[in-house]
Amino acid sequence: MTNFDVLNTFISTYLNSIQFGYSAIQPEVNFILGFMITLVIAITALLTWVWGDWEGMIRGLIAKILIIGFVMLLVKNWQTYTDDVGGGLTSLGLLAGGNSVSAASFLTNPTSIVHTGFLLCKQICAQADAVDSGALGIKNLPDKLIYGLAAIGVFLAYLVISLQVLVTFLEFKIINLAALIFVPFSVWQKTEFLSQRAIAFMFSSGIKLLVMALIVSIGLTFTVQLTVNSTPNMENALAILSGAVMLMALALEVPKLAMSLIQSAPQLSSGSAALGAGAIGGVVGGAGVLAGRTLGQIGQTGGTITQRATNNVGASGVEQMKRAAAAGGADANNSTLAAMAKAANVTGGGSKPNNNPPSGKA
Repeated sequence: MTNFDVLNTFISTYLNSIQFGYSAIQPEVNFILGFMITLVIAITALLTWVWGDWEGMIRGLIAKILIIGFVMLLVKNWQTYTDDVGGGLTSLGLLAGGNSVSAASFLTNPTSIVHTGFLLCKQICAQADAVDSGALGIKNLPDKLIYGLAAIGVFLAYLVISLQVLVTFLEFKIINLAALIFVPFSVWQKTEFLSQRAIAFMFSSGIKLLVMALIVSIGLTFTVQLTVNSTPNMENALAILSGAVMLMALALEVPKLAMSLIQSAPQLSSGSAALGAGAIGGVVGGAGVLAGRTLGQIGQTGGTITQRATNNVGASGVEQMKRAAAAGGADANNSTLAAMAKAANVTGGGSKPNNNPPSGKA
């Protein structure tokens, strides 16, 4: 796997597993279908014998045979029918969006969407490199940060769009595989509600693929027209980021848009777009905080080094002053003692001691 092929490999692995799943559960589904057919015919014959309505039994058997034939055809070709519904509705969405890509290529190749976002991200990064950094590399630093955050935001927006396409398509395939188990229950009126949900999901998920294809095809046509200026321009970079974020917000709201069509009621508001923008803004803001924290750590480290150097120099100066003061104090003490001794000698040589005691006379 190279570049972004991991997405295509992931979806190919799931599609192969789903294909194996159809082959694995088909015998069990056929058993359920046979059991339901036997049960319905037996109940119909029993009730006809009890009530004695033979003409009604014939009409009922003819109706049951038609229903059984349709269900058997549906069970046998369930995978083909679901793929036709999903692929047909996806093709309609792409056609309405003005995109000539086939439904199979759109659904099984989400890497192409990521690659489009990567090319825009690369162009924005190239313009960030063109911004003059100065001799110390800190000139126009805010401009470079804005370019970097815009590039990250554009790439993340396209990545989210491709993942939404991948998840929507895999949901369609996986749930339809599981729904095959409930299709045979449509033979009997008492259990047909189970099969009704399976068939309803096939069409509702197909509508979801149609809305997804329509939104992404229109959005990609719009964002591809957003080219990066040849000269550094922050407004241009932020405009590309805004377009990518709005497309991502619509892609995230595909389930609500599909329900709008199914339930015939509007589901979106400006808050939905704000929610998508807030999500990408949170990621980009986190990257900005990380960058600011890194710069802060660099500044803190430089300040610590400077403080340590100042403390070392100051400590050395203070130590030298202490040593000088100690040396000066010793010299002062020696000089004082010498002076005192000299004064004592002079005084002793000029007068003699009086050894006679006082006479007591006035």
